[in-house]
Amino acid sequence: MKTRSKIGISIGLALLLAAGAHPASAEVKVACIGDSITFGYGTATPFEGPLQTMLGSGYKVLNFGYSGATLLKQGDTPYVSTQTYRDSLTSSPDIVIIMLGTNDSKSWNWVHSADYVPNYEEMITTYRNLPSHPQVYVALSPKVYGNTFQISDTTTTVIVPLQRQIAAKMGCPIVDVNYATTDLPQDFADGVHPNPAGDQVIAQTMYNAVKFGATAVNLNAVANVSGMYGDGVAFTTGGLDNVGFAMSATVLGKSQTWSGVPFDFMAPNVPNSVSGVTVPLPQSQFSTISFLATGVEGAQPSQTFTVNYTDGTKSNYTQDFSDWGFPKSYAGESDAISMDHRDSAIGGLDAGMPFHLYGYKFALNSAKTVSTLALPANRNIIVTAMTVSTSN
Repeated sequence: MKTRSKIGISIGLALLLAAGAHPASAEVKVACIGDSITFGYGTATPFEGPLQTMLGSGYKVLNFGYSGATLLKQGDTPYVSTQTYRDSLTSSPDIVIIMLGTNDSKSWNWVHSADYVPNYEEMITTYRNLPSHPQVYVALSPKVYGNTFQISDTTTTVIVPLQRQIAAKMGCPIVDVNYATTDLPQDFADGVHPNPAGDQVIAQTMYNAVKFGATAVNLNAVANVSGMYGDGVAFTTGGLDNVGFAMSATVLGKSQTWSGVPFDFMAPNVPNSVSGVTVPLPQSQFSTISFLATGVEGAQPSQTFTVNYTDGTKSNYTQDFSDWGFPKSYAGESDAISMDHRDSAIGGLDAGMPFHLYGYKFALNSAKTVSTLALPANRNIIVTAMTVSTSN
């Protein structure tokens, strides 16, 4: 496979301003360290392109992907033995995102598994000790579908837990690409390398982590309400309120930001919201969980949510919910998005009054690792998007 040393792409200034560590005129350099998934194997536009667009001007994304690279020094293609690695060390990065582990899962490489943790920790230390003293992120390896290139989903079952362990020990923020790419086999044409849609998912996950310290919660596996439809689309599912009305996906778009937190919506016209289920959360340590939701069929007071932690403990939260047509401004509730119409089952628009999607935020025990969030057993509470964050 081809290799390349680096590709520079311009991207935003906000991280430097937030950190206060560099002059306002400087570009924030984001060095992406990885294998062919970073390099862009099989696609004309690797994830650096969408990432650049999301971050905007003033940042500079540097692609230091090397096809076939392993984190393991004794692997068949050690990343640290490449010119690409040496180039990354002289790039003066402000942020380093390491995503290495997929090729390590090959059987002849994983015989050296005992070295994975110390080799990774050494790489983190090396980058941290550069003159630019970058912040280092650990990106959890993407989900693998099939056994293409003799790469298996050992990355999820064995290597990803090690990456979590490394991040915790070294104090590195996590970019949970593994979680973000779960249940998306269609975005990995050969089972390993993302297509443009997969690159978009990876870029969005990196953007959320770097810009907001946020990880979008993947609701796909538990989506059970078709609550958002494109304008003009007829449906027979009952919609958001189960009586024939739905939110307008045309108005909502693919994403929204509320209270500084990004939210990603699922595709319209299919199950794309959740109600009464237990939601798997990315297993890491976070400060807050935020979500966009609403009540239907009237106000829904005193609803109980339960966050379960991996140590077996839990936290309960009680929240009142306004009806999507009648805001009551309950404590802990914000009118996040106001829409001038809703969609009807016959494909029409109901524009007689505004309809609302509300924002909610619960504080988490940041010393513990989250596992799941149990929603109220109430069909009249519907959640459309959810995000966990390392900041308040």
